[in-house]
Amino acid sequence: MDFFDKDIFNDFNFQEEQNTESQICRAELDLGIKFPEELRKILLLYNGGSGEIGDYYLDLWSLEDIVDFYQENMEVEENNLVPFASDGCGMAFALKKGSSEIRIIPMDSLEYKYSKECSNNFNKFIHDMYSGDLLEY
Repeated sequence: MDFFDKDIFNDFNFQEEQNTESQICRAELDLGIKFPEELRKILLLYNGGSGEIGDYYLDLWSLEDIVDFYQENMEVEENNLVPFASDGCGMAFALKKGSSEIRIIPMDSLEYKYSKECSNNFNKFIHDMYSGDLLEY
């Protein structure tokens, strides 16, 4: 199934701005990660956005915001999370370095020990939001 097949993003407002492949590659180098393919697709077509996905609200950050937030708050040797979005209520969604796992973490306690797994990959994360099956947090 193609990532954009369903009505998942009907109530989502994407940013008109696009990123280039080189901008995404540069961000991946800066962050020490490889973005999931579906997130790369979004970042190539749009530069973040926000809105409802199923019963959930998602603020998907721009590429610059992902890098800036990481460099300002997360760039410590022992932290292996890269926040890329929030729920609008103080919780961030983060990619776990070296894994396809998506974790949720309070934005006021950004240590790994306060995070919880909410999905085992980005595609499932979006589809679980849409279907209402996202692991509770």
